[in-house]
Amino acid sequence: MKFNAFGYLLLSCLLIPVILVACAPQDEALAQATAAHPQGRAIFETNNCIRCHDAGNGGYGKRMIGNPRLRDLAYIKSRIINGKTVGGAQMPSFAYLPKKDLEEVAKFVKALAGWEK
Repeated sequence: MKFNAFGYLLLSCLLIPVILVACAPQDEALAQATAAHPQGRAIFETNNCIRCHDAGNGGYGKRMIGNPRLRDLAYIKSRIINGKTVGGAQMPSFAYLPKKDLEEVAKFVKALAGWEK
């Protein structure tokens, strides 16, 4: 099938809104969590958590947005400190984080997951 300029314009007008709507919840969750816990976001990025967890949407690591396990701050801290290995995938331990940093990044993760209102 060949497209002329009008066809590409029409296709763009149909796809761009769909892409923007699909990305909106992730972008909104990230913006709200960052506004509430900017230091936690900085620690999240500095320790390269964003590499596997993207902006909460998952990827190589688990999806955070909407994850019911992330309602519990103690669970989040435990996972950060202890890490986890599942099959060939591994989340490393971040036990070296100072207590204050651990608290900040855990609060950021809880907010990113959508459980902090």
